[in-house]
Amino acid sequence: MIELVNRDTGAVFVIISKISCALEYIPKNTTLTHVNVYLGAVGIKPIKAHLIESYLENKNINDIRLHDLQTIASNEIENAIPNRSSKFYKKIAVQGLIEDLLKDLQ
Repeated sequence: MIELVNRDTGAVFVIISKISCALEYIPKNTTLTHVNVYLGAVGIKPIKAHLIESYLENKNINDIRLHDLQTIASNEIENAIPNRSSKFYKKIAVQGLIEDLLKDLQ
């Protein structure tokens, strides 16, 4: 986490947090079943990523399209924090996270 603090007043100007993803599933050959996904450091609390879960449920690992999953993850951020200014960088940051996640799955 990075904080830019005014030394005179102690006011925090920017807080940048790392986005994380927890993915739980039961593999059935190369298919993902019983998928649970949470995204952390999006809002005040981690969020359950229902859109990502729906996309991955009963999906063959080889059929997961990176761009589709990145778009879905960006939509999760938009839905979770539509009025927060941090949504703009978090929607971009989650794309790198999803790319890493997909590499780990394959």
